[in-house]
Amino acid sequence: ILDNTQPSATIVINNGEEKTVNRQVVLKLIYFDENGVDKCRYKENSTTYSGNWTNWEECQSTKTWMLSDGYENKTIWYEVRDKAGNIKLSNSTIEYYYDDGDSPSVPIVTDQGDYTKYDTWLYATWTQSYHHYANPSYYYNVYNETDGSYLLATWQETNNLYANITGLNLVEGKNYTIRVKAHIYTGANSTESSSNGIVVDITNPQIGFLNSTTHPNNTTFYADNNPVFVFNSTDALSGIAGYSYVLDEKNNTNPPKTIMLSSNGTLESKQFFGLADGKYYFHIRAADNAGNFGATQRFMINIETSDLSVKLYQPRTPTYSSYIDV
Repeated sequence: ILDNTQPSATIVINNGEEKTVNRQVVLKLIYFDENGVDKCRYKENSTTYSGNWTNWEECQSTKTWMLSDGYENKTIWYEVRDKAGNIKLSNSTIEYYYDDGDSPSVPIVTDQGDYTKYDTWLYATWTQSYHHYANPSYYYNVYNETDGSYLLATWQETNNLYANITGLNLVEGKNYTIRVKAHIYTGANSTESSSNGIVVDITNPQIGFLNSTTHPNNTTFYADNNPVFVFNSTDALSGIAGYSYVLDEKNNTNPPKTIMLSSNGTLESKQFFGLADGKYYFHIRAADNAGNFGATQRFMINIETSDLSVKLYQPRTPTYSSYIDV
């Protein structure tokens, strides 16, 4: 297919704002070609003839960009290349200016998840905060969302993008958030930011029911060598995440603390196929969504597929042949 038509390309900085006090901006990128777009690349400079382009990369609809130092107009250039090699150039300009009264940008905080099995430790990370003339540091604290109170007597300061907080006295069932604010030397702080919240669950889940639909009696030998085990479990706080299990001929095996079967929230089942004759133990333990693993429960089955009946055969009358030499 002959294609000598340039693709379309449009770039917009910070949704069309004319000015910004933050070095980090967001590019909105629009591109199209009837025969398909191949790659895109970018650079920042006052003219298209200067500056270094980025490598060609997959095109995307939005992209973050860190402006260069210096308070002035910043022009970002954008090239779109179609699959035939045609290139379209576009650009957009925004004024990067200084404002002594502005605060650093708000960091985004992420904790360990919805639940934790620890009652003395919390961990969180956050995105870097930006300010156009200062490198922010960070203050963090732990907040009890259930009771409405801070756990740490004072906000802790760090230059890291994470907090590893130990020595806490967390209460099971309570919801805790990590709160962070960026700070610069002038005394300006960002708006306080909070993680989504994490609930403490330190109680192990329990297997509530365990049996076999194919081998329900422990003392009976069954000819079926494809046993099915059924089970369920309970966890009042974080809920059941899944199960770890082992099938072997030992009566004291503990499955590893690794989820091997995800929970569907109802009566679960596990089937094995083609087992040899013998006695087997199905060992299983439940895991909740906080990472706690419960005690191992076991169910024994017996498999005997051999035909044990005795068959009697009528012996045949032997025949003899003899020769006598005289």
